[in-house]
Amino acid sequence: HIEWFTGGKLNVSYNCIDRHLPQHKDRVAYYWEPENPQQTALKITYQDLKDHVCRLANGLKSLGVKKGDRVTVYMPMIPEAVYALLA
Repeated sequence: HIEWFTGGKLNVSYNCIDRHLPQHKDRVAYYWEPENPQQTALKITYQDLKDHVCRLANGLKSLGVKKGDRVTVYMPMIPEAVYALLA
């Protein structure tokens, strides 16, 4: 009987954003390439990512979403999908 990470907790948002902010807030966190070549590709910095994620997380809180609730995300592959998953 093997157990891994028993009682452990993981904060994905912290690991993807917050721990990088002190030294890399203006560096690119990820590049978004649109499927439509007429659209402009985006460079999202760690600070931009944090700002968008915090805004969405606060919006979810204002709607009554709290720790332990389940939220479904059904979106196309756009930057807002990343914000939603990290919020």
